This record gives sequence, C-alpha cells and structure tokens, in this order.
Amino acid sequence: MLKNILKYGGIEAVAKGLNRALILLLPLFLPVSEFGTIGLLVASELIFPMFSMLGFDRAILRFYHEKEKYENFLETIISSVIALQVLIFFVLIVFKLIGVNELFGIPIFPNFFILHFNISIINLMQLLLNIQRTSEKHKNYLKLKVVFQILKFIIVIGLALLLKNNLSYLLGVFFALIITVLININEFKSLINFRFNSKTFKFLILFCWPFVFHTIANNLLGNVDRFIFEKYLTLEDVGIYTFGFSVASSLSFAFQGANVYLEPQIYKAKSADDKTKKLRYYIYFTLICGCFGFIMLNLFAEYVILEYFQKYSSSLSIIPIIAIAHIFLPFYYSSNYSLVAEKKTFSVAKVSIISAIMNVAFILLFLQYMGYESGAFAFFSSMLFLAFTITVIAKFKGQEIIILCSVISIITLLLVFINQIILYILFTILLGLYSFFKLKRISIESE
Repeated sequence: MLKNILKYGGIEAVAKGLNRALILLLPLFLPVSEFGTIGLLVASELIFPMFSMLGFDRAILRFYHEKEKYENFLETIISSVIALQVLIFFVLIVFKLIGVNELFGIPIFPNFFILHFNISIINLMQLLLNIQRTSEKHKNYLKLKVVFQILKFIIVIGLALLLKNNLSYLLGVFFALIITVLININEFKSLINFRFNSKTFKFLILFCWPFVFHTIANNLLGNVDRFIFEKYLTLEDVGIYTFGFSVASSLSFAFQGANVYLEPQIYKAKSADDKTKKLRYYIYFTLICGCFGFIMLNLFAEYVILEYFQKYSSSLSIIPIIAIAHIFLPFYYSSNYSLVAEKKTFSVAKVSIISAIMNVAFILLFLQYMGYESGAFAFFSSMLFLAFTITVIAKFKGQEIIILCSVISIITLLLVFINQIILYILFTILLGLYSFFKLKRISIESE
C-alpha cells in the first residue's frame, strides 16, 4: 500500500509542483494587476468544470470497477459531458451576440472562449485520468498527467516573457492541451463514444447531482474570495492574495498521493473493517505528510518571499493561516470517501454548500475591518466547520477520529488568533509525532 501511495505521490508532486511553481514564478514576469487577472482565470479554471462535469468524474471512481452492472456506463458519461460542453459554447455565443462583453471580470472574447475550450479538454482528460486511476494503469496515468504539466509550465512561462499579459496563461494552457492530446491520441480516441443509455444516465444523475453542488461549493470555498476582492479591492490586492494563497495551498500536495491511490481502494473495500482500516491509515499518513509539509512550506516562504518576491512580502501574514487550515483536509477527505462508499452523497453536498455560504459571509463580514486578510480568516473558519461537521456525520467506528479532530480544531483556532509561526511549527511537530506512532500501531495490527 505504502509503495503505491508513494508512487502516485511522486506523480502528483511533480504535476502539482510544476503547476504551483508556475503560479509562483509568473509574478516575476508580469505586472501585479496582470497576475491578479490570472488569479481570476485560475479560479475560473477550477470552478467552471464543476458545472460541466455533472459529477460524473466521481462516478467513475465509485462504479468503474463494477461498470458491467450499468449498460453503456462509460459511453453515457462521455456523451453527456461532451453534449454539455457544446451547449455551454452556444450559450457563450448568445451572450456575445446580445452584448455581454465580460463575465466575472474576464472578457467574453477571446478570453472566455479560450477558457471554455481549455476546460472542455481538461474535463475529458480528467475522466481519462480517473479511469487510469481506478484500473491502476500507472504508466498511462504518469504519461498523461506529467506531460501536460511540463508542457503547460514551459509554454506559459515562454508566452509570459513574450506577451507580458494574462493571455499568456490562457494560450499556454491551450497549446499544452493540444500537444498533450496529440501525444495521447489513441487514449483519447478510445474514450470518445457517443452511445447513450437513458436508464444509466438517470442512475448517474441521481447519484452524482449532489457532487455537482458539493464540488462547486468546495471550489467556491477556495476561489470565490478572489472574485469578491476584484469587486471591493484592487487587482494588486487580488494579485498579492492569489500569491499568498497559492503558496499556502501548496500544502495540499502532501495529501495527493494518498488521495489518488486510496480513494478507489476505499470504494473497493471488501468489508466494513477493511474500509475502516484503510480510512484510519489514510488519516494518520496524511497528517504526518501535512505536518512535515507545513513546516517546510513556511520556512521556505519566510526566506524566499522576502528575498525574491518583495512586492508580495505582505502575503506572509496570511500564509500560515491558510496553510494550517489544510491540516483539516485528512478529516474532510476520509469522511467524504466513507460517505460516498455508503452512497450518502447528499450529506457530503449539504455540508459543503453550508461551508461555502459561510465562507462568503465571513469574507464580507471581515472585509469591513480588514483587506485581503479577510479571505484567510474566512477560509480557516470555513475549513474548520467543514471538517468537524462532516467527520461527525461520517460516524467513524469509535470516538478516536472525532476526538482528534476536536482537539486540532481548538488548538488551531487559538494559534490563528495568536498567529506566531514558531507556535504553529511546535504544534505541527507534536501532531506529526503523534500521528507517526498511531500509524506505526495500525501497521503492526494489520500484519
């Protein structure tokens, strides 16, 4: 299990690391206002696929191993997703014809049309990646995931040096996607099939519709702040906040390997005890990674930002607040996987939506007293609520997980009010050591 987690972790570290490095390097080549616009584009790239995927990407992870039970399972998913992309394209044309020139601070033409094309290909690529994950085709997954990120990194940086504006990001992603599809043309050809089964579609919609709202809510939780700041603050503020959030949210890398490998394994668990064992292993393993990552990230930020990114040095105050909020992700993900395995997707969606609404409310409230820092405090508060509430709903066997989540919630709440980096580091060292000994005990019990 550990070998496969580390294998996928390595793939995700390279892919996500390049993506994050790209966002962190672009400020060196672009004005702060242009980088602020790229912050809006990146947020849009994460939010809008949630509407156009219909939650079917999660259906592949949950049901692909038993797809024979559902007629034209994969074909129905592909047909539905492509049809929705085409519909959205015509909606954009209508918007342009009736005189709408801008959406969410982004020009309709050419920017939003390019963005929509990029998102359409990314959606198909995500479906393909999920098939490769659940069928454990490691080499194909590596080839597709890493090649795209390498191409994206190189092309976007090159265009940023030439164009010096936000179109460099959109066009860079566009060309990287085209080349990636050509390299993996046989994989994409095998994916395209327009057979459709209405009975399977109805089943998928009933299972997946909560995921649409759940995933939208989750992405709003991490991205809506930039759209609010674009209205109430300056693009320079959006740029500084985007930079700080990008640095802090790099901590999510710590969980990617375990997420990618263990999620389909949890769904395929042979018994309740097997599922519980995998979930406990996941929680403590990712807590160790998260604590180690938090320490390294903040030490890196303190030195590198002051040395090389002085225009963004004011973001140092929000980085530990946003980063410590990511420590709640192991509880959120494990509870999410547990509830999905039990087909309780509505519970996942309900908590996510409430958290996203709380996040917006907190931002608007805190914005009355502070600037972009309001986003960091709102994000932490919403993540705490999300993780604690969904952990309670998941009803893990015994009280061990809910007690641990409660203790972490209380301590981190105090740390955020004090906001001293040395105290954050001391806490994550102790939590990491505790998680290590718990993981060691779980491994011994499994032998």
